[in-house]
This record gives sequence, structure tokens and C-alpha cells, in this order.
Amino acid sequence: MDYSLRLKFEDIPPNVIERAKQLFLDFLGVAAGGHSLSESISSVQKGVDVLIGNNEGTCTVIGESSTYPFQYAALLNSAMAHSIDFDDIHSEAHIHPGAPLFGALIAIAEQTNSDTSQFLRAVIVGYDIICKLGKAHGNLLHKRKMHPTSTTGIFGVTMAAGSLLGLNKDEISNAVAINHSKTSGSQQFLETGGWNKHLQVGFVAYNSLQSLILAQNGFKGSPKPLEGQFGYFKTYVVDGYNLNLAVSGLGNSFEVLETAVKPYPSCRYNHTTIDGIIDTLENNKINIDDIDTINITLSETGYGIVGRNVEPKLRPKSIIDAQFSVYFAAATAIINKSYKWESHTNISEQQILNFIDKIEVTSSPTLNDWGSQIKIKTTSEKEYTKITNIALGEPEKPLEWLDLESKFNNLWNIGRFGGNSNEIINKVKHLEKIGEFNLFSVLLRGI
Repeated sequence: MDYSLRLKFEDIPPNVIERAKQLFLDFLGVAAGGHSLSESISSVQKGVDVLIGNNEGTCTVIGESSTYPFQYAALLNSAMAHSIDFDDIHSEAHIHPGAPLFGALIAIAEQTNSDTSQFLRAVIVGYDIICKLGKAHGNLLHKRKMHPTSTTGIFGVTMAAGSLLGLNKDEISNAVAINHSKTSGSQQFLETGGWNKHLQVGFVAYNSLQSLILAQNGFKGSPKPLEGQFGYFKTYVVDGYNLNLAVSGLGNSFEVLETAVKPYPSCRYNHTTIDGIIDTLENNKINIDDIDTINITLSETGYGIVGRNVEPKLRPKSIIDAQFSVYFAAATAIINKSYKWESHTNISEQQILNFIDKIEVTSSPTLNDWGSQIKIKTTSEKEYTKITNIALGEPEKPLEWLDLESKFNNLWNIGRFGGNSNEIINKVKHLEKIGEFNLFSVLLRGI
């Protein structure tokens, strides 16, 4: 809590501010893509319209000309940004920090017409708290079938949003305590499909703002919601966490610099497989018609999420099935030497299914969480093996401004939005100099 109020914009290194702006641009692109492409968002929006009735607000939902009450704008923007599985990810924390955080902060920045430099300060605070809390548990929440973006994420979003809203330490502490009662998010979608994953990230932003308003008006929550005897870590994580990692390097080691941007709209556990297959095919000039079998080895965590041999992964029936199937990801990478949103139109194509039937997936305790080993065997008995531990888009293999601009332009220009994509890119690059946040956010609306 102290850190969320203590950090000053003028004390933040320039490269950290630059990275925060890159991640903001990426959020805007994937949220715009979610507005235009997602299967789930129209139903969420229709439901929100019923819930708000005649209570018009003043806050922007990306791509919409109408404005919304700030908690519902936060819900929609966050859900949209997570709904095409193209949003940023912190690999050590196993969390998508940008989608829930930016949705909440945009709403508060508009509601209070915050200064854009203070908006960026809150962004950096939010990434630090969300990701450091995530580093304290690593992949342990995945092992308990939880979705850490929507469980752990709510606490960092609440602290960062509370600081931008101007709450004091006690008020923010009470809001975090309220959200210990609200934190939720499961991986049941991996078995049965459904759109819960998209909506539960929207609920992070919504619940954070709701709890902040309750705390601002005097509600007192139970102290020690994170570390207490019945607190979050002891009830949700249980064993193996290290709370020292949650405070290590605060103010010196900035988590925006450790956050990855996705080049493919697929579960991050598929990305090292996609990279490895594309590299192997291109570097060895393999004709895909000569491929006999493909063996993929994943970490135990990765295997549990994208590799476990269940029907939706072998014969995906929906986009979310495909996004969480390493079989589909590998087959797509083989056929197209890429993985794009348009790849999901090929879910039932026979060529995809034929390659899926050539794939065997196993797990290994020796691979890192995100790693992948592929073995491609041809009909002439040649074998090609590649281990990929770091995916494209990680800090070690970063996407630069030009890559991010291309991704943003592609996603923004699908829809009928008010702001020119190049104008928005330029404004984001100089965001701290704009002043009033509402001078920027009006560009994000529909026409």
C-alpha cells in the first residue's frame, strides 16, 4: 500500500516510462481487436446495457460512441482486452497484467480527468504490485486450477487505481480487504470452453472500482487480506509461495520491463512451440508434405493447460478451444509459418486435422515453465529437434516500437473507431505531455 502512494513520476527512469507507453498502446490495440473480433463481447455489452438502464456515464468504452458509468466502462474495456488472448503477459508471475489494470485506470483517469503523467505513474505502480505478487506464487495457482490474472490481479489493480483516485492508505487497505472477498477465477474453461475467462478479467476492474468507492465511503475490511491466517496466500496458494518476492525491488526493479508482448493471439504456453516449428521449418527448408510425425514436449504446467490429451484440444470446436490447444497451434504453424487471428477460421479444415493427428504431446519436469521441445520426423527418416525456452516478445526477444505499431494498426483498423490509428500512436508516445487525460481518451471512441 505504501508503495502505491510513495512512487513519484519524476523518480521513474525514462526507459520505464517508455515501456509503460508501449504496453498501453498494446492494450489499446488488443481491446480494439476484442471489440471487433471477440465472440463474447457483444453479449457482455448487451448485458451491461440492461444493467445500467438509463444511468449514462461519462467514461469511454473503446470503439463505442456512447459513454458509460465508470465501473462498467472498466469491465468492458478489460474484458475486451482479454477476449482474444492477445494481451501482454508476465511470465514469472503467470499473469496478464495489462488487461485488468488499464481498464480500471482509464475509467478512473476519465472520471477524475487525471493528468496523463499521473496515469502513467499508476500504470507502473500497478504492474509492479500485480507482477511482484504473482512472482511470490509463480505457477502454484495454475496447479490449483486457478486463473491468477483474475485472482492475484485484483489486488494490484485495486492499489494502483486507489492511488490514482486519490484515496489514502487506510482507504486503499480497506478496498484491498473487500476484494479478498471478491477474488475469483477458475480454469474450468479449459475443460468445457465458455467465455468465463474473458469476463472474469473484466470483473477484476469492475470489482476493484466498486470496492474503492465503498472504502472511500467508510467501509472497513478485514486487515491482512494477503498474508493473514485466512488471507489470500494461505487459502488460495497454500504451499510454496514466497512473500519476500512481493516486495523485493519495489521502486528499483520495475516489472513493466519484464512484461512480454504477444506476437500471436494464442495462449502463451503455445508460443515457444510456434516459434520452434517456424524456425525449424525455415532453417531446414522442410517440405511440410514430407512430415511424418511431430513430437512436442512441454513443461508440466504447460502440458496441463495446452497439451493434455482431451477432445477440445484434438478437435477444437471454438476459438477458445483452439487458442488453448498446442495441437492446433503446431498444425497452424506448420501450414502457415505463422499464427494470426485469421488462423481460427481453419479450425475444422481437414489439413489442420490431418496434422493434428500426426502430433504427440508429452510433458517433462526438466523444461522451464514456458519451454517447448519439438521433434519433426520426415517420411525419409530425417529428424529435426529444437528446444525453445524463450518466446518472441519476451524482454530477451522484444518487440520494438515498429512491431507494436504494426500490431496496433492491424487491430485498430478492423473496427469503425473515431481516432486515427497513427494519431493515437503519436499521442501515446508523448502521453505524459498531454496533460488532461480526457484530451486523449476521446480519440478512443467509435463513430
